[in-house]
Amino acid sequence: RTTLADGNTWNHEHIATIGRCLTSPEKSAHKIVRHLADYVLVWTGGGGDDLAKSPHMARIGNSVYRDICPDDPTCSRFGFTDRQGTPTPMMAESLLYKLHSHQQRPGVQADPVLFREAYTSRFNKVRIFKVLRVSKSSKAYAADPSNRVCDAPGSWYCVGQYPPALRELINRRIDFAQLEDFNKKSDGNSDAYVAAYMARMEGRRADGAGGFAAPEYFEIADDDDEDDWEPDDDPAAAAAAAAARTSSRSAEQLTRASAASAKRFPGRKGRASRPASASADP
Repeated sequence: RTTLADGNTWNHEHIATIGRCLTSPEKSAHKIVRHLADYVLVWTGGGGDDLAKSPHMARIGNSVYRDICPDDPTCSRFGFTDRQGTPTPMMAESLLYKLHSHQQRPGVQADPVLFREAYTSRFNKVRIFKVLRVSKSSKAYAADPSNRVCDAPGSWYCVGQYPPALRELINRRIDFAQLEDFNKKSDGNSDAYVAAYMARMEGRRADGAGGFAAPEYFEIADDDDEDDWEPDDDPAAAAAAAAARTSSRSAEQLTRASAASAKRFPGRKGRASRPASASADP
């Protein structure tokens, strides 16, 4: 299984795809990750950890996938609201936040049906989560040597390809020419995007630089084909996760029912009791 985040900085579009995975809502992110990886590693522990860097991940992702932060190259809705690290709603829903703060912040927990904690280091600097419901067909595609593109026959340098299940998503990418990339010719689209980004960062109005019209958010369709799910290697944990999910859904339904009842009968706080009578028998 290939390491997706290997530290390279030359493939901007690939880095943006990883950024999309980490900053998307948990369920949306899982629909991508299950076709790419078996595990997700997150640097935690505060300071300059992955959560601190995540606003920049969202910006990089949006430079290629313009639907992450529509018409906002700075992704201002993804970040912190104060110095205490309180997340914005968009960050709080993200996969990275859920994995980073899983069972360490009140009310934060990764979906046990989609991800399972596999390892947390002694001083909480590294956390690793196992991806559940991994696509067997996409994993087999990545493992097949015939699906790799070599720079020359017999070469050791053979670039892998994204599995077919992600083709529609990958085709929506917009190649981005960075200012420092002297191997690519600059293009008007990238120039306009950078102009809009710099204007917003400097508090200026992006005059005419917002011509990179943001498309409607794209999400991979649900895949309920259980035959394509890689079997869970921990049946007991899988059963516990399923039970927890059922309990959570029941609690949500009860909460919605209570809210609906309160809305229908706003003055009713419970079963009415008969008032005590002053002339009641002793």
